[in-house]
Amino acid sequence: FPIKVGFGNQMQYKDNLTDTNWPSLGAPISGNGAMQSVNPASTGNSRFYSLQIEQIQWDASLFQL
Repeated sequence: FPIKVGFGNQMQYKDNLTDTNWPSLGAPISGNGAMQSVNPASTGNSRFYSLQIEQIQWDASLFQL
């Protein structure tokens, strides 16, 4: 999947759509404009996946010109 610069991406999954939570799958991926892939370990069962995308908030006070 393609990801945009300035966005954080977290892959999530459910084994059953009636489950309440979407557990995270792996570490968050920082947007770098490149294509990304996730290769989850096979559980032998069907899974449902979601990609949570959040805009990264930059703190301008951390940068000095």
